Amino acid sequence: MWNRVTYTLLFYLALPSIFLYFLWRAIKSSDYRAGFLQRLALYDEEPSAQPIIHCHCASLAEVKAITPLLKKLIATCPSYDVVVTTTTPTGAREIRQQFAEQVTHVYAPLDSLDATARFCQQFNPVVSLFVEVELWPNWLHALKKTGTKL
Repeated sequence: MWNRVTYTLLFYLALPSIFLYFLWRAIKSSDYRAGFLQRLALYDEEPSAQPIIHCHCASLAEVKAITPLLKKLIATCPSYDVVVTTTTPTGAREIRQQFAEQVTHVYAPLDSLDATARFCQQFNPVVSLFVEVELWPNWLHALKKTGTKL
């Protein structure tokens, strides 16, 4: 627990730099502008009435790695909605090209307590699959706290 508390404190101290980074990226690329509010877990999507399977892919390589599994989930679990989060615009673009309306794509929330709680409240996934090596202590904690299987 203390490791997550220390991490969270350091994360909040770094938040101004993180926002400056995203501002700089947004100035250079409309892709980063479009997804900025989603990184704060402020989504336009209406909550789904169906249970949700969530898959998080950091970027393009992880999206390509999980594509066969996503196709299988869509085919074999029609009573579930699939939500895919990515951290990069290239990963987001690949999800839209491969799956169009078959899945919901949103950008991953920043690993803050409030953004991760909003993500869980909005989507409330039954299960979350993380396809990357980075850890998201607050996001994983928020998912576990809501009963999501990881």
